[in-house]
Amino acid sequence: MIRSLVQFLTALQVVAAVALLACAATVYVSPASWPLASVVTMGFPFFLLAALVIGGLALIFTPRRVWITLVALLLCIGSIRNFAPINIPRTPAPDDWHVMTWNMGGTQWNDSTLERLRQYLTQQRLDILVVQEISSPNADELAQLLHSQMPYSRFYGDSQWYGHTIVSRWPVIDYEKITQNGANRAILYRLQSPLADTLFVISCHLQSMHLDAEVRSGYSAIVHRQETDPDSVEHTSHTLLAHIMDNGALRAFQADTVASFLNSHADRPLIIAGDLNDTPVSYTRQRIFEAAPLYDCWRSAGNGLGRSFNRDAIYVRIDHIFCGKSHFSPKRCVMDTTRISDHYPLHCWLVTEK
Repeated sequence: MIRSLVQFLTALQVVAAVALLACAATVYVSPASWPLASVVTMGFPFFLLAALVIGGLALIFTPRRVWITLVALLLCIGSIRNFAPINIPRTPAPDDWHVMTWNMGGTQWNDSTLERLRQYLTQQRLDILVVQEISSPNADELAQLLHSQMPYSRFYGDSQWYGHTIVSRWPVIDYEKITQNGANRAILYRLQSPLADTLFVISCHLQSMHLDAEVRSGYSAIVHRQETDPDSVEHTSHTLLAHIMDNGALRAFQADTVASFLNSHADRPLIIAGDLNDTPVSYTRQRIFEAAPLYDCWRSAGNGLGRSFNRDAIYVRIDHIFCGKSHFSPKRCVMDTTRISDHYPLHCWLVTEK
C-alpha cells in the first residue's frame, strides 16, 4: 500500500514537473508557427498550483522524492517571478517619474465618469499617462481634465476604431505607427523630456482575443460552476480555444514587429506600456522583453499576480510596463483597483539613471 502511494505520488510529481517546464519553455515558441503555444502558456498558473500541491503531499508522504518538484520549481523560477513576483516595497521620491497605463475601452463616458476621473487622476501627480481604446472626443476630455498638471497630449486613431492617447508633463514631438491590425496597434510617441536623448514611449494594444459577451459569460459560468451542461461547456471551450489560437498567431506577428523596432532603438530612453493582451508567461511578453535591455517593471517592483482585467472571472495580468535599463530603473509598481474601466490602471515609478 505504502509502496503504491509512493509510486503514485512520484508519477504525479513527474507529470506536473514536465507540464510546468513545458509551459515555461513554450514562451520561446511563436504561436504564428504553432498556434497551440498560446494555449499551453496559459496553463502555467494551473500547472504551477498542481506542482505546489503535489509537492506538498510528497513532502508529507515521500520526502525523499520531493526533490523532483523542487528541481522543477527552481528551473522555472524566472517564469514564476514573471507571473507573481515578491519584492520589498519602496517609497517613491518626489523626483521619480510616475508613469501610468490604462485601457479605457470598458469606460462608460458621461458626466459622472468625468468627475470620477478628475478626482482620481488629479490626485496621482502623473508625469506620463498612456491610454488605450479611447475615442478622439474622450481623449480631448481627458487632456482637458489634466491640462494644468500635464499640458501636452497627442491622440492617434481613426473614425472606425478606438485609438491611443498620451498625456504628458513634457512636449510630445511627434508619433508614428509601429504595427496595426484594426484597433490593435503599437504607437510610438517621441517626447522632449529632461533626458538628454528624445524619450520613446510606445503605447501597445496588441491583438485581443475578441471574446464576445456570450463566450465571456459562458466562461464565467463554467468557472463559477453555474454551467454544468456538457454540450454548453464543450461549445464554450472549443470557441474559447479557437479564439486564443487564432488571435495568438496574429499577436505574435505584432510582437515580432515591436521587438524588431526595439532592437533597432535599444540605445534610446524607452518606455513600453499598455495592454499586450497576453499574460506574463507568454511569447508576446518574452519577445518584447528580450528585444532590448529592459526591465519588466512588475517583475522588478510589483508584488503578486496583479490582475489587470477585472471582468468575467478572467484573472490575468495583460497590462504591462517595461523600461530601458540604460536610462531607468523601476522603484515601485502598483495595480490600482479603481474600477472605472474593465481594466485596472497600472502605475509605475521610475528612477532616472542620469
